[in-house]
Amino acid sequence: MAAGLLVVVLLGAIGIDGLVMYNRISRIAVVLPTTQDGTTWVMVGSDSRSAIPPGPNYYGSVKQSPGVKADAVIVVHQESKHTTILSIPRDVLVSPAPGEISRLGLTLDQSPQQLVNGLCRSLDIPTSHLVLITMSGFTAAVNDLHGVTVSNQAPTRDLMSGLDLMKVGQVHLNGIQALALVRSRSPQTLTRTGWVPAGPILGDQDRTRWLGTMFHALATEARGERDDPIALQKLAWDLTGALTIDNRTSLLSLMTLDLNGADVRDLPVQIVGSDGLGATVDSASYKSLAAAGYTQQCRVG
Repeated sequence: MAAGLLVVVLLGAIGIDGLVMYNRISRIAVVLPTTQDGTTWVMVGSDSRSAIPPGPNYYGSVKQSPGVKADAVIVVHQESKHTTILSIPRDVLVSPAPGEISRLGLTLDQSPQQLVNGLCRSLDIPTSHLVLITMSGFTAAVNDLHGVTVSNQAPTRDLMSGLDLMKVGQVHLNGIQALALVRSRSPQTLTRTGWVPAGPILGDQDRTRWLGTMFHALATEARGERDDPIALQKLAWDLTGALTIDNRTSLLSLMTLDLNGADVRDLPVQIVGSDGLGATVDSASYKSLAAAGYTQQCRVG
């Protein structure tokens, strides 16, 4: 989910009195790892079926899909002169505790602490601030921004997520369509010979790429709404009702998060097996992490 999940970063692109919304935000207690220079925001899109958007149900019920997994993970690293947005594949294998191995997306079902620990122990990514957003909150926020525009290279669909993009070029998406895009795992592309599936490995790579693209597009849309107080009030109301943040993160710091000039990247990983349900980091991964500001100084608290 975009970056993202991730639409929470839009609060940093608007100038509203968010204090009115303070009591609508849920809080969680996590022990944040020791951090290196700079500040790192970990943005997580939750796949909890207890907060699905209205409309066609491509998500299943709580009974069919119990628990809460990280459907999308974006990390924003801020230094004095540079900000990097990194989209992390949810299937990358991490070790949240000694002797434990898990896909990153599954660690959230154990606890937010496990997700934070896994990022630190396996990827050297610290967490200064942790933010989670629901699927329904993401969808509502995109709609509040009057949709988001992305560039589509070919007619694409995903029967599992509900994705249906027939137009090529600049495509304007509503909230449901945007959610279907960032949740797409089994995309098919229309060719002269018919619909061709991307396959699990390419599908996962596309998902990670779309997440970063959506994250950037939403931030751009939010900046364009600065002069519309009614739209900003509606956006703030929908977002704060769908957010969970750590106890050390203030609403002010969330609202003033500045992403102007940020460098947007995907974390390269090595896919394990043919089903795409697992990935490991390699030298290219660590090179990308170092370029984003993560220099092996993270320590679990």
